[in-house]
Amino acid sequence: MDKTKFFIIVFIVILIGGALFFFNREDFSPRGGIASHEIKEEDSQKVIAVSYPSVGVGGIDKEIEGFIGEQVKNFKETEYVSYGDAEIRYSLDIGYFYSRFSKDIISFKFNTEDYTGGAHPGHDVVCFTYDLEKGERMDLADFFIENSNFLERISAYSVNLLMQNQFADEEWIRGGAGESLDNFRRFVIAENSFIFYFPPYQVAPYAAGESQVIVPFSELKDVLSPSIFNDYDFSTNKGIYILSPNEEERADMFIRIEGYLNGNGWAPFEGLAGRVELLDAENNILAFSTLDVPGNWMQLPVYFRAYLFFDPKDSKKGSLVFYNENASGLEENERKFILPVNF
Repeated sequence: MDKTKFFIIVFIVILIGGALFFFNREDFSPRGGIASHEIKEEDSQKVIAVSYPSVGVGGIDKEIEGFIGEQVKNFKETEYVSYGDAEIRYSLDIGYFYSRFSKDIISFKFNTEDYTGGAHPGHDVVCFTYDLEKGERMDLADFFIENSNFLERISAYSVNLLMQNQFADEEWIRGGAGESLDNFRRFVIAENSFIFYFPPYQVAPYAAGESQVIVPFSELKDVLSPSIFNDYDFSTNKGIYILSPNEEERADMFIRIEGYLNGNGWAPFEGLAGRVELLDAENNILAFSTLDVPGNWMQLPVYFRAYLFFDPKDSKKGSLVFYNENASGLEENERKFILPVNF
């Protein structure tokens, strides 16, 4: 074999080896790019419909897959009880959305619903926040100055807001929103706020559903960690913040909308935060709904939600158009926010 052929072969081997190493890395997919995965199973006894994300960072994806796998495993191992002639099947439904504070800090909220007989399904909320650059999970305390009174401040703020809800029970609220990190482990970090979630029974009875408290960074800026918030502009406020859906998500017949208002022309009135329309690429209205405020609407910021069922027909793209609740009726007070969506 002459030297030229030998060097060509060596060069090809190096290229192949490098490619194999690159393509087998756990974090090969672009860091922070969200890919969605589904588990769908169905038989005469049980139905499973699960969606979950991956971010292209091996340790994070492994933790999320482990959480989902455990949920599915436990559900499958639940003994099925027949109800005679009644056609009742057990069900597990898990959906998620994500919220970004920055390029590298992202939160995931999982809503789980399982029915295994009884009067109603069980509901829970599970939240994970990650530093994508470090590949690590973040706890609430990581966002604050060490040994500061952040937990006392968050608890007091939350109790005050929850006590303003209809049918509030002080003992229940102080137990579920008292000064314990465990009470506030279900959180996501958004552009200008922490959003804390309380599943049924934590701060209110089942009939009240999931409760939320939004704590703006401005309420905590003196105890926030300088390493994370050093360059943060606390004056930024665009008024409306959409948590779900994200522009990267694909909508298929159903859209769950969650977000919050924080002034700047966006404020609720009589329990409504405004309205939303889903348009196709030709600006035809596919669905519309009011933006309902499930909790106290008298103090900003306020959480809102809506659910849209639609048929996209042949459209591949569309938009969600949000309108404020303009109680004055004056044209100069009208506000609109547009979010692109993919079908």
